[in-house]
Amino acid sequence: MLYIDISNHIKENIGTVTVRELSKKFFVSPDYINRVFKKKYGCTTNQYIILMKIYNFEHLIDNGECLKNACVLSGFGNYSNFIRTYKNYRGYPPGQYIKNKEF
Repeated sequence: MLYIDISNHIKENIGTVTVRELSKKFFVSPDYINRVFKKKYGCTTNQYIILMKIYNFEHLIDNGECLKNACVLSGFGNYSNFIRTYKNYRGYPPGQYIKNKEF
């Protein structure tokens, strides 16, 4: 149920998904959400949210959106933070993803 809510919420308004908001909605503590999520899915709730944002960014790029707009539409408020986060998760900067798509 939590996974479905995160996925649906990300599609609706990707920038506002937080563990705190989920804990309020389900009337449980953020720690409890993190423990359950990690046990079931093998990553923390925040890691999952970031991965969903990255997947959304890549989807937008694949559909012709420019780099900065895709960053904002994916819920990353700070462009330099997005580049750092993307590189940490993918191992290369987002510009490399775009270059790879051109070939």
